[in-house]
Amino acid sequence: MEKRLRESAEELRSILENATDIVYTLSFDGIFAFVSPAWTELLGHDVSEVEDRPFSDFVHPEDVEACWDVLRRVMTTGRPVKSVEYRVRHRNGTWRWHSSSYAAVKDKYGNPLYGVGVATDITEHKLAEDALRESERRFRELLGNVKLAALVLDKGGRITFCNDFFLQLTGWKREEVKGRDFVGTFVPLPLQERDRRILTNSLQKGVAPAHGESEIQTRQGERRIILWNNTILFNLDGTIAGFASIGEDITKRRMAEEKEKELVKELESANRELKDFAYIVSHDLKAPLRAIRSLAEWLYMDYRDSFDEDGKEQLDLLINRVNRMQNLLEGILHYSRVGTSKEEKILVNIREVVAEVIDLLAPPPNIVISVDEDMPLLLVDRTRLQEVFTNLLNNAIKYMDKPEGRIRISCQPQGEYWQFGVADNGPGIEEKYFDKIFGIFQTLQPRDQVESTGIGLTIVKKIVETYGGKVWVESRLGEGSTFYFTLPASE
Repeated sequence: MEKRLRESAEELRSILENATDIVYTLSFDGIFAFVSPAWTELLGHDVSEVEDRPFSDFVHPEDVEACWDVLRRVMTTGRPVKSVEYRVRHRNGTWRWHSSSYAAVKDKYGNPLYGVGVATDITEHKLAEDALRESERRFRELLGNVKLAALVLDKGGRITFCNDFFLQLTGWKREEVKGRDFVGTFVPLPLQERDRRILTNSLQKGVAPAHGESEIQTRQGERRIILWNNTILFNLDGTIAGFASIGEDITKRRMAEEKEKELVKELESANRELKDFAYIVSHDLKAPLRAIRSLAEWLYMDYRDSFDEDGKEQLDLLINRVNRMQNLLEGILHYSRVGTSKEEKILVNIREVVAEVIDLLAPPPNIVISVDEDMPLLLVDRTRLQEVFTNLLNNAIKYMDKPEGRIRISCQPQGEYWQFGVADNGPGIEEKYFDKIFGIFQTLQPRDQVESTGIGLTIVKKIVETYGGKVWVESRLGEGSTFYFTLPASE
């Protein structure tokens, strides 16, 4: 019997010496009677420094009272207590987290004699928990401050988390939302079958659509269009934990897109009407004008000598007005075709185009036109570009009021554009007319003084803006004007 007891004692000592957890005995007045060698390994103190000392010398002051409560409970009830967490001081001054299970050793009558405990170091686990809590806090704080709806669903599609923006968007309270079936509660009925199928397949296969557009319904019945970004959540063991989504409310954007589509349709309809109008102008109105002009010219040729001076002047005025009307109709037809007819974009040498236009206009001897040497090659419709320079140069020539007229055509790079300038030393323009002159039918002088349709600059503006450029004027009254326009550079 004694041999067996000695063997049992040796076995117990061997177990205690090799145990990774600390085994200890504690009197009911809080004194350590025994601690296993694991104490030295885990906390740095020699066993002799611990035994016969109160536990309060080693436990964190904030945790001492809780440990006393456990000790009293075991002593009073005789029942064990498991998983008591507290901090213990390491010899180097740091604090380690321990989890201890504690039970009473009783005499043959069942009376508690002392307590025995087993303590496990859980410091790394506690640090991980703290890090996780901090991460969750930051995550929730981040989601709480963004104007995006955030949701986390469990494997059954029930809401386990939502941020404040989602609640504001839907009009629900947090306590009402948690645990609710997302699809059944927030997805409009016609879309529920589709969205539930997507969610179920994602949770079964572990692959969620990276993003997708759907609708949710607010508590008041209003439908909102949401662009969701989704991901599957996994447990540490690799099993599927749930589904997470962050969604942007794009309702206003989609409404704007629909409005834009409607406006495009209206614009297309207006363009068709403009083409129809141009057709009427070019055919139905020009024919009677030609007849009036022919009749006026016939009167002028056959009966001119029968008219007095006043009659001759009126007849000349009639012919001029008919010619002006024809020019206006041609201008309207021309303007309506800009941007609607097919264009042939080719690489155009701008210097060659300018030279052709100058040759075509044949300026009078008193006007000198100079052109900068450095002119680019641009991918444009050659005819359209000729129209731009023709209108600008024709205006500069037509309105020149100096005996020695000077016109300069310049060009310089401006980022991704080329900036052209047509400068003259003519009469200049008042600043209040800078915008007006680009409007259709706008002229600064009476048409009986200077013949003009008032469409030329309007056509220039429309052509330039068709290419993504802009046109403007800078001028000083009496000193001349410079008309600038930009065109995108060709790679």
